Amino acid sequence: MSGDAYLVRIQDHPGALERVLSTLRRKYLGVETISLFPGPRGVYEALLKTSPSGPPPDRVKAELENLVDVREVRGLGGSDGLETREMALVRVPPGSGPFLTDRGRLINQQDDGDLLEITGSPSEVDAALADLAGREVLTGFHRTGEVPTPPGLPYRKGEDEE
Repeated sequence: MSGDAYLVRIQDHPGALERVLSTLRRKYLGVETISLFPGPRGVYEALLKTSPSGPPPDRVKAELENLVDVREVRGLGGSDGLETREMALVRVPPGSGPFLTDRGRLINQQDDGDLLEITGSPSEVDAALADLAGREVLTGFHRTGEVPTPPGLPYRKGEDEE
C-alpha cells in the first residue's frame, strides 16, 4: 500500500518555501519525501509523497491550498503508480570507471577517482549502488532524489500575470 503524491506549485517569494515546510511539519501531513525543482515563470514545483498512514488526501490538499504562496496543488494519485526518475553521481577508484559502464556512464576521470552517472527509476539506482557496493568499488555518491515525470501537467496562469 502506498501513500499519495501531489504536485505543488509554489510562488518564488521570500519565505514561501519556509511557510510550506512549516505547514507540513506543524500540521503533520505525513510527508515521507519532498523533491523540489524550479518550474516556469518564478514558480517552484514540489513533488510530495505522503505516508499510507497519513491524513486523507482532501486534508493535505486543503492545508496546502490555504497558503498564500501556493499557486496550485494537484493530486497525482497513489505514489506507487507515479513514474519518477533519479540520478546518482558515483565516485569509484581511479581507473575502474571504464570497467563499470554496465552500471553507469563514465563522465570524468581524475587522479582521486572516476565519476559515473547513473540514471533510472529509484529502484534501478538502488540496485546499481548496491551492486557497486558489493563489488567494493563505491567510494562515494550523491543522489538527486526523485523527479516526477507526470504527463500533461500544464502551467496555470495566475491572476497576477498578464
